[in-house]
Amino acid sequence: MSSVARRAGLTAVLITSLSTPVWVGTASAAVLACGATVSANTVLDADVGPCSNNGLVVTADNVTLDLNGHRVFGRAGSGDGVGILLVGRTGVTVQNGSVRDFDGGVVIDQGRANTVRHVDAFDNITTGVGANFRAGHGNGIGIVSSKDNLIFGNNTVNNGPRAGIGLYSARDPFDALGTRLISSGNRVDSNSVVGNISSTTANLVDTDNIGIRIEPLTSRNFFLNNRVVGNGLDGITLFAGASENVVRGNVVDRNGHIRVAVRRGNGIGLQSLPSAGGANRNLIEYNLVTRNADNGIVARGPRGTQPGARFNTIRFNTAIGNVALPTLPSIFGPAYDLLDTNPDCDDNVWRSNRYRTAFPPCAGA
Repeated sequence: MSSVARRAGLTAVLITSLSTPVWVGTASAAVLACGATVSANTVLDADVGPCSNNGLVVTADNVTLDLNGHRVFGRAGSGDGVGILLVGRTGVTVQNGSVRDFDGGVVIDQGRANTVRHVDAFDNITTGVGANFRAGHGNGIGIVSSKDNLIFGNNTVNNGPRAGIGLYSARDPFDALGTRLISSGNRVDSNSVVGNISSTTANLVDTDNIGIRIEPLTSRNFFLNNRVVGNGLDGITLFAGASENVVRGNVVDRNGHIRVAVRRGNGIGLQSLPSAGGANRNLIEYNLVTRNADNGIVARGPRGTQPGARFNTIRFNTAIGNVALPTLPSIFGPAYDLLDTNPDCDDNVWRSNRYRTAFPPCAGA
């Protein structure tokens, strides 16, 4: 069965609230094959898998795919595509089940106002590198060139090698398809992002796997109330060129204890690179950042002609018990960390933070 559009007896009622609209009612139960397209409200009646070339592909706007507690699952190893794929879709809801053992779990590519909620994205790992990477692969949940989506109440565990949850905008050297639009207006709220540690190399010490990954030009998004624990490198990273994002109320704990090359993992990092400038004008507030292997919250400063992360506001955070491992040399410039006596010499505002840190903010500036 290559296409499913079942809704016999469907009585749909639109409930409006402050969040994304949700369609409720009676939709016919569906037993789907791997690779099936979903074009109407659908409730799974059985697991889907094991799949070798995508799980389910949503091809219509404003529909709900209710996994109904079932699994969509691939095969061990790489090369089996995406568990649930939305390309160019608007107003779709994916909810209530699990997606595992694909190259990417749930991927929204060039979509708008979609919702992914109460989904367990486990063990979605690709071994592809360089030209073999595809949009959204290597993530439990991947948002690619998409706007105004809600990612709420999901569990993302042991995905990679990129991130538990990743947002992408600018063309990425690891994304063979490239991306075309800025990801903005997305809300990543109340998710559990745990133990995403896989690496592109056989040795996990080189892992670049991040809990929540915010790539260049990804702007004006909200990262709220997430639990980000035990990931391979950083808990939350805003890469160079990510701007005007809000990171608020997250618990970021014990990240970065696996990597031993180049640098350890930070709790929350604001990066900078010569090609993209810094992560600028972001708001980092009310986060609890503890026991991470490198800095708690760090804004990278200038290095030669490389500009630093600038004009960020870091306030009302608690960052304690970080820098658990010796710090290694970094290509990212000096580390400016929490110290309220800092006279904004790094062009960022640090205010009313509770901290203990090994790094005075202007060292090496």
